Amino acid sequence: MPFTPSHIAAVLPFVRLPLASAALVIGSMVPDLPFFVPLGLHREQTHSLAGILPFDLPLAIACLLLWFFVVRAPLLDFAPAWLRRRMPPSAALPSAWTARLRVALVVLVSVLLGTVTHLIWDSFTHSDGWAVLRIGLLREHLGPFAVYRWAQYASSIAGLAIVAGWAARWARVTPLHASPTTRVADRWRVTAWIVVAAVVAAIALGILVGGVVSGAGAFDRTVLHWSVTRSLSVGGLIVALACLAWHLLPRGVRPTAETSEGVR
Repeated sequence: MPFTPSHIAAVLPFVRLPLASAALVIGSMVPDLPFFVPLGLHREQTHSLAGILPFDLPLAIACLLLWFFVVRAPLLDFAPAWLRRRMPPSAALPSAWTARLRVALVVLVSVLLGTVTHLIWDSFTHSDGWAVLRIGLLREHLGPFAVYRWAQYASSIAGLAIVAGWAARWARVTPLHASPTTRVADRWRVTAWIVVAAVVAAIALGILVGGVVSGAGAFDRTVLHWSVTRSLSVGGLIVALACLAWHLLPRGVRPTAETSEGVR
């Protein structure tokens, strides 16, 4: 499959529209969630038009709620200063029910748009994709792989490059604001991310080595898939537990600029 974060590139053209950026981003990745979290769902359930409403939409809403009410504030508290000072505080949820309904509609449209971009992208990069089944050229072999497989690898790299370029430009043009209060010392902030990176790298390397020992090889598709998904799953679990622990800290020492929760 194309690398999941690469799918964010497909929604970047829409972030300037009056949509919910977080919902766009989450929607663009949520069909791959069962690869990283044991939800008991199959790929076909989250990667089909019929599965958008019963599976992708509820999963995306759950992820949005976790992002705004559990993850965003502590994650920004652990983020480097250049990022903390550029991120806007969360907007307060409007009190009028009509305004809340409008916000809900924007979130719904954003999630659905993001999810559709994921399905369209995958339709060109999987053997059972809608486009692959209908465009013979994508099934032709070019060297060791079919064209759709080359498209999968190339689009993963291109997507990451686009996201990285967009992030670099955002950091360059977004003005700094007053540094929010934080209780996390720089040395602990750096240490925390080093620990997460080390655990992720160790698990990924361990699975690759296991593939070599078993005879499958480090570049076997199944070995690579498990190396990426399992290492990132554990890394995500560590981050999630750290975020939950952050919420148990005394309320008075939390960063003041990041405590109000909202939609964007």
